[in-house]
Amino acid sequence: MALTYSQSLVRYFISGVSAVALHFLVLACLVEIAGLHSTIATTIGFVTGSLLNYTLQYYWAFAASTNHAQSLTRYALVTATTAGLNALLFWLLTQRLGVHYLASQALVTAVIFLINFEVNRRYTFS
Repeated sequence: MALTYSQSLVRYFISGVSAVALHFLVLACLVEIAGLHSTIATTIGFVTGSLLNYTLQYYWAFAASTNHAQSLTRYALVTATTAGLNALLFWLLTQRLGVHYLASQALVTAVIFLINFEVNRRYTFS
């Protein structure tokens, strides 16, 4: 049975929150404990969260009927694009505007969330 738009959105939100929590945890640990530059740390956190997110989205949020090879290839393309956008927006906010790295990531995450939902719903898992 196919999920409705609102069911997918709610499930996407829950899986996204889980992935974002992991992203922020990795980001904060790499900056605060490992002393890594925040733009590098957010990129690593983004990729880590994305791995969790793919699994949750494929099986639960979108109940995908496509095979993993197709979905994972599409997801990797979308994720690589949004990871670049994440890093760019994050860098602009932190390095150019002086916004604290956690606040910057919160703002960027909101933008990326909206873009990812539509692209993944219409392209990756369709």
